[in-house]
Amino acid sequence: GFMIGWKAFIFAALITVFVGAAGSILYMIGREFSAQRRRLFTPLPYGPYIVLGIMIMLLFNEQVQDFLIKSAY
Repeated sequence: GFMIGWKAFIFAALITVFVGAAGSILYMIGREFSAQRRRLFTPLPYGPYIVLGIMIMLLFNEQVQDFLIKSAY
């Protein structure tokens, strides 16, 4: 939050949540088609998704904020 500011941090958190959800859904689909299907608990690292969300906001801060704010209206 100190590096990108509080407004960009909110958008980075949103990006992190949705990219993490998409990654976990893709992982579940991949597990369904693999031989290892029936396991009740599989921990997934959330750190790479946090880094991805922060990197997107560091590189494309203005574009992402403009896109998300305009799409909300």
